[in-house]
Amino acid sequence: MIPTGRLGTWSESLALARLVAARRARSVVVCTSDYHMPRAILSVRRALHGLDIAGVAVAPLRVPEPAGSALASAGRARSPMAWALLLQEWFKWGAYALAARVGRKTES
Repeated sequence: MIPTGRLGTWSESLALARLVAARRARSVVVCTSDYHMPRAILSVRRALHGLDIAGVAVAPLRVPEPAGSALASAGRARSPMAWALLLQEWFKWGAYALAARVGRKTES
């Protein structure tokens, strides 16, 4: 188990890499929410350098809207709060992908 707290995806991936090395694991299953899965997998693959990795989305994005809001029962597709979270995740994924690409170029 990775220590909990506000570590961030990259810090958690590095902690996972240390744990995997210590236990000599050959594969890892990443469990996270569906909207976070692409960035989590990207981060873990980068930290573990090609180890066999599988992802399991354990929870869809659910954003509570204020009680009485017209969007409370509309689901995530029309929720402004959900769109804000998805947009934030998209920008983070882009930053991680760019960092991975830059990292590969400097390692060559």
